[in-house]
Amino acid sequence: MGGEKTGRKVEFRPSGWADPLYALKNGEADFHSGLFRSDERAEWITFSKPVYEIVSSFYHRSEDAPPGLHDDLAGRRIGVVLGYLQETFLRKSYPKAEVVPLLDDEELLDALAAGKIDLILSEDPTLEVLLERKGLRDRIVGTGRTMLRNGLHLGARIDATDLHAVLQAGVDAITLAELSAIERRWIVNPSARIYAVDEGRVALDLTPEERAWISENPVIRAAATPDWPPFESRTPDGSYVGITADFVRLAAERAEFVVEPVFDDWDAHLKSLNDGTIDMAPGLYRTPDREAFMAFTRPFVDIYDVIFTQADRTDISSVDDLRGRTVAVESGYAIHELVADEHPDVELVPVKNALEALKAVSIGKVDAYVGNQLVAGHLIQSNLLQNIKSVGFCSTKASFLTMGTPKSRLILRDILEKALASITRSERNAIIETHAAITRQAKSSAIALTPAERSWLANHPVVRVGMMRNWRPVSYVDAAGRPAGVSAALIEALNQRLGGVLRIVPGDWKPLLDDVKEKRLDAVLDITPNEKRRPFYEFTSPYLTIPHVIVGRSNAAPFHSEADLAGKTVSLERGFGNVRYFRENVPNVTVREYDDTAMALDAVARGEADAYADNRAVATYFIESQLMHNLVPQGRLRKDPTVLTIGVRKDWPELRDILERTIAAPFSVPRWKSRRRAHST
Repeated sequence: MGGEKTGRKVEFRPSGWADPLYALKNGEADFHSGLFRSDERAEWITFSKPVYEIVSSFYHRSEDAPPGLHDDLAGRRIGVVLGYLQETFLRKSYPKAEVVPLLDDEELLDALAAGKIDLILSEDPTLEVLLERKGLRDRIVGTGRTMLRNGLHLGARIDATDLHAVLQAGVDAITLAELSAIERRWIVNPSARIYAVDEGRVALDLTPEERAWISENPVIRAAATPDWPPFESRTPDGSYVGITADFVRLAAERAEFVVEPVFDDWDAHLKSLNDGTIDMAPGLYRTPDREAFMAFTRPFVDIYDVIFTQADRTDISSVDDLRGRTVAVESGYAIHELVADEHPDVELVPVKNALEALKAVSIGKVDAYVGNQLVAGHLIQSNLLQNIKSVGFCSTKASFLTMGTPKSRLILRDILEKALASITRSERNAIIETHAAITRQAKSSAIALTPAERSWLANHPVVRVGMMRNWRPVSYVDAAGRPAGVSAALIEALNQRLGGVLRIVPGDWKPLLDDVKEKRLDAVLDITPNEKRRPFYEFTSPYLTIPHVIVGRSNAAPFHSEADLAGKTVSLERGFGNVRYFRENVPNVTVREYDDTAMALDAVARGEADAYADNRAVATYFIESQLMHNLVPQGRLRKDPTVLTIGVRKDWPELRDILERTIAAPFSVPRWKSRRRAHST
């Protein structure tokens, strides 16, 4: 096609893999039609822009489990084509694997089918064509997880300068639609194509009836699961997120409709799907019971169900060991139906969701949990359920997530089928990798808690933490009513390690202190330890240290220290530690209390008080944000800087220890920058 675009005739010279390079180097060929770029080749070849992208992934027998994200592949026999880049990659990245070089991809597939090797790592397009040709598609499957990605280029000798421009002109002249048509001809599996995305965006191949149906039904109500991360979950602000959510949104974008998530438990969703009061389910297993009232699309994700037990148990290692045992399963989920049918001697304990199942395992309420590998792994890490381990697959065969509709909406199923077919392999990988990265981040940020601390958290799933509503920039509530500031960011960072158990309760300072004393709240942010408070609170280590400043009017004599305040009126926040400090240590000063920092500073600006004294970061923030141009920080108090800690109710020392351990681990909290300087937090 490039030759036609440039008016040049191209003659092809078929040969083995090494021969074309030899012919190019010796002048027997003018250019190579498909090369990976390397530093060695770049010494004598000039490359065009990439004309295609070749990805390589693992392939395995359908009855075997795929390699995990963090599997070191120790002892696994992995076939590669002799001399190809995949061989070098494996030897470097997986030194514990047994690399088995063979002559070509056809030999690799035969060896895998015969059980002579455990995995193949090779180029997906070639394997996909061969799987179809050899009739092995049901026996050998790809993981869909990209291990290598390379651009495919045209290449000519570095001295053929005139030819370089011709080759690039030919590449540039081929349109995206033409590239897509070429790809459709040769890449059998739609999910393995890289150009289908643009074809899908331009014109999804819908019938007039399908387009009319979308026009009449522009908003599709989808059964959304609020607690099945990383596939589906609901964020605190009500957003629908996860792997399944991203797939259904992309499908909706292609078909030009809008998805409205409807959150409920799965039993309720099944009832709604059965009676047709909801339009579709974006991610579910296909089972015989569901086939009675639902229609299903092609699978878009393959997943595995795994057995989980307490980490110190050695009596359960396979599904056969579950006979007579209590096993938690999610009520209404396909795994509930499958285990009940295939293993009637297992005592099933239906629970609301995966987290409840894992908690039941953690505290010994049940012997095991059978559920989705990725979901459970995510929840174990994010909720610090570190006394749980996976012991084996419930089945070595993958299960598949599909999209489903009531049978009364077959036309919607057909639309979804076409939209899913337009999603490319690279898009699919990007969606899955995004959420797998979140799971890995949760794992890397987890901290080591003792069994007693994990048990305490399991028994206290919500911890209420008080925070001042108007102490900017440290603690405040923004215009949308959400907690904000340095301390809110601290809680967000701690929640990443503690599974989201901390719930912020905004309020005024004095009532917050009283609520913790009276056990109406569990902890309070931004509290400075002192002897009068110790009978009521347990304190963590400080997370913020800020010096005290004296603020006065710019047109008045400056106050450099407490001594300059003799006979003056000082405005302070009601209930703050500096009220007691001035009354006990600077008795010749008149203290006037105000409800918050803004009011205390405003009193100085208006002349109602002579000075304000307290936290530098807070004072500077309000002076700038409230445009109090006649106020300036002038001096410092002799007292020690403010140290901010979390104060915990006295009868919960376990919570203080958990927070202390979590604060002590390295993490970053955002910084607030004033217009004049940065205040590190």
